[in-house]
Amino acid sequence: MKMGRIILLTLFFITNIVGCSCPDTPDYFDINGLELTVYKYDQQTDKYTAVENDLWLTMDKFYLKLNFNFHYYGSLRQFTNPYAAYALTCEDRGHRGTDEKIESLHIVTLTDFDTQHLQGDTLDNLFSVSHYGTGQKMPLSQLVADTSRIYYRDIILYMEQKPGQNPIQFQIDMQLNTGEKYSVTSRNMMIR
Repeated sequence: MKMGRIILLTLFFITNIVGCSCPDTPDYFDINGLELTVYKYDQQTDKYTAVENDLWLTMDKFYLKLNFNFHYYGSLRQFTNPYAAYALTCEDRGHRGTDEKIESLHIVTLTDFDTQHLQGDTLDNLFSVSHYGTGQKMPLSQLVADTSRIYYRDIILYMEQKPGQNPIQFQIDMQLNTGEKYSVTSRNMMIR
């Protein structure tokens, strides 16, 4: 009996001393802007890396990452669990996503893309998208239609058709159900 108490007290002190409690965690995030990053396949490293200055991109060997700028909000809760030594997992910041929904998301060409898509036309049907939630490619229109609550913090954009002329540049316009509107402009790109 005495030995059992000693073991229980030892386990109690170990789980509290080791710090098996999670830090304060805000539940939600609020989208407040967009950023666009180009990723290009690097044969030497066999990975996609962000590029800043390289204008030339090879079709099927690059993608665009549309990042949401955001801040966290919500109730701050600290979880202390005497069984945390077994689980050792804490909730991520913003783990409940955002209550905002994507009302519309359009890609507008700022240059003539080809003979059918002139400056000012939308290129929505020429891009597929994926996000952390599914990891699978889908049409841009399906992403907007399927959005109930946003849990992901970025969208990957894949160009499905090679432009008819170079350079190309486009603007991404997003409107949330709250009425907030955000836009980001790509740099000039040359696609071969």
